[in-house]
Amino acid sequence: MKFVKKEKEDIKYFVPEIAQAIGVSEGTIRGYFMNKSPKRPNKTTKDGLTLDDIVAVLERDRTRGDGIDFGAVAEIRRRLVTEKGYVLDNSDEEAAE
Repeated sequence: MKFVKKEKEDIKYFVPEIAQAIGVSEGTIRGYFMNKSPKRPNKTTKDGLTLDDIVAVLERDRTRGDGIDFGAVAEIRRRLVTEKGYVLDNSDEEAAE
């Protein structure tokens, strides 16, 4: 009798769930994989991405700025409430915790 080790198939996740989990836009994820640069993979995201693919997105080289300016985020939220009358509803975020 001969035993052969079977490679475990990697679980794939879809872009909307990945974007929510790692805090980047769906466009950022899709764009990363559509880039034709030799440093990056040119692959479809339609069938989902593996954990290694997600790590590649997290470790990508940023090409636009140093990330989010949270002072600007706070200002936008404040102005939406004070100047435009919107109310911030965090119930969906609280329910997820």
